[in-house]
Amino acid sequence: MADDDDVLPKIPNNFVVLDMNMSKIPQVPKAPIRDLKTIISKASKQVQAKKMKAAHTRQMSIVESGLTKEEAVEEINTLQKEILSLQTIKEFVKSSYESGIGK
Repeated sequence: MADDDDVLPKIPNNFVVLDMNMSKIPQVPKAPIRDLKTIISKASKQVQAKKMKAAHTRQMSIVESGLTKEEAVEEINTLQKEILSLQTIKEFVKSSYESGIGK
């Protein structure tokens, strides 16, 4: 059994290769004769240009308020105080409503 595995198959003596089958095999196309380094550098430059354009667009979308840091902190503090007062009024109205329904 092990000896049968080592035996190579034999081609029969009457085996004929037809020319029609050989003509149907496509030929391998020739590679374009270009400078590969030039192609790669052009592609990398295009990618870099897209990245730079995207970064520039992101920078342009940032809007500045024109306030200094101290002015911005003051504005934030006043807004927080207003929010707190509105929350207090809301809680008062809510508790008044609930106590009115309870009576």
